Amino acid sequence: RAPFTKFLNRFPTEALDFFYERLREPHFCKLFHYILRSEMASPLRDEVKRCEDKLLQHTLQVPESVPNSQELRFQGICIVRTMSTFFPEWLKDCPRILKELINIWKSPERLQRMQGEEGLELEHLLESKKLVKCLLSYARCNPDDHEVLFNMLTIFTTRSVVDYSFLKQFYAHEVANGYTLSQRKAMIVHMIDKCKDPEIPQELKVQALQLVVIPTLTSTFRNPQQPEKPVLD
Repeated sequence: RAPFTKFLNRFPTEALDFFYERLREPHFCKLFHYILRSEMASPLRDEVKRCEDKLLQHTLQVPESVPNSQELRFQGICIVRTMSTFFPEWLKDCPRILKELINIWKSPERLQRMQGEEGLELEHLLESKKLVKCLLSYARCNPDDHEVLFNMLTIFTTRSVVDYSFLKQFYAHEVANGYTLSQRKAMIVHMIDKCKDPEIPQELKVQALQLVVIPTLTSTFRNPQQPEKPVLD
């Protein structure tokens, strides 16, 4: 497929329009994602970056009334996942795309699909994992966005056959050990404020305390190199 990829690179605008119009067709979807993940497809990925409106229009912002709207949004998630792999800071500069991802993440429909995993195809079984990977890429570039950190915790309130241990490792190491003292303090305050909210499910509060607050406090108090400043006032 290398010669085909080289050909598409010569006409990235036309190539992107061609595949966006055919995202409902499985064989074209597979081909498009394969090419987009190729190291050779830099011009095509650059075109995706340049044409944010096209991505939103054809995938993440497709109205519910459009046939196969759920499938198109899923394809959008897959595209964003690939883009965030090659461009880790890309989502930071795409607030509209990030907003749509968060809307999908919070939607009751996604939760219903996750709760019915046994009836999903393997590709769609990974929908929530792809979303987490996208949000995680953003969170690494935006440690001050505590709401995203909290939202991702909801993945642990539903049983799943998919492995999300990588997210636990992120909280335990990159957040608890990698954040600056001021970042940790602001994040802990946010998490505690969430735990005070009576509208937040108890199970989610437990996850916030177990996976984020306690490990971060423990790491801070045990690290002798930390300056003598209180994490919490």
